[in-house]
Amino acid sequence: MKTKQAVFVISVMIALLFAGGMMYRDQLQNRQSGLQTVWDLSVEAMDATDRSLLIKHASPFGSYTNRADFERSAGKLSEKLGLPRGTIEMHGIHPVYKVKVSGANGGNIALTLTGDDAGKTYLVITRQSLGEQSLQQAEIWKQNTSMKLKAAGIAPDWNFVVQGLLRSYDNDPASFFRLVQTATSAAVIEQYEDVNTFSSTYYSAAISSSVRSGEQSVNLQAASHKITETNEWRVTIGTPLITIEY
Repeated sequence: MKTKQAVFVISVMIALLFAGGMMYRDQLQNRQSGLQTVWDLSVEAMDATDRSLLIKHASPFGSYTNRADFERSAGKLSEKLGLPRGTIEMHGIHPVYKVKVSGANGGNIALTLTGDDAGKTYLVITRQSLGEQSLQQAEIWKQNTSMKLKAAGIAPDWNFVVQGLLRSYDNDPASFFRLVQTATSAAVIEQYEDVNTFSSTYYSAAISSSVRSGEQSVNLQAASHKITETNEWRVTIGTPLITIEY
């Protein structure tokens, strides 16, 4: 009898563990990428003709000993990322390497590699597109660039920002913030307000990545700014945070 009871208990435990694993897998599958999240929100809130999408990776890259070493390293990186060779400018004693490609698969690509006083380099690569555009094109570029970054020994660290004018028929920023919070089931973590600008930072379990802000995890930010000349509202959505002027 005890043996049968033990087998029964073990069977129940296995079933519960399996069910829990299935639920966790479903939760992970239901979580969206940051790019998909900000894009979907922008479709609901923004005027399509003025909508700008920025995809950005930023990270430390490596080190260099002199300008020739910096230039050689930057050229190799361009090659690995499938970009043409760029130009170097000196900002004081700091070398800055830049590459720009316009109209590449629906977006403008820019790479900047900056050297500092300690001989360290910092990489920023962006793709920006304006107006009517394809999310699929942006997603394909991100995936391809992620693979190239990994092949170059760089862990991709993406930031996604969409900015545009609030739809004219709903020129009320309060409704914009309600949309962002409701659509993502997000909790408000921080807020900032002045005369013409409001910003709210959130954490949403529906978004697959996050960063730390003080003691809190955050992964979504929304902002509005009133353009006094036209009385229109410029709105911005970013994940994990907004990294442009809003």
